[in-house]
Amino acid sequence: LVTSRTFRQKVLSVLVKLYESSATCDYVSMCTCLMFLDDHAAVATILDKLLQGSQDDALMAYQIGFDLFENEVQQFLLKVRDQMAKDADAPPPAPTPLPAVAPPAAA
Repeated sequence: LVTSRTFRQKVLSVLVKLYESSATCDYVSMCTCLMFLDDHAAVATILDKLLQGSQDDALMAYQIGFDLFENEVQQFLLKVRDQMAKDADAPPPAPTPLPAVAPPAAA
């Protein structure tokens, strides 16, 4: 049992970074760590990303939602819901312009 809250938060933050950087991202474990860090915005972002992906990604988002429901307090779940609704209402980001291509040199 880790009694130091600061130490526990640092360890959880490092775990989140490790899960993000792995070849196959472990979203379930990452969201569990984020839940303990009380980072509802990051969880909402992950769920939105998964829901916009493949069918398997969407199923993963639902599984994470069920896991959160079983393990988290209502206040955190409401924050995740509200953040997802807010993100859905936001306009999509402007497309990044492609760099200009130089015309071919005359021969």
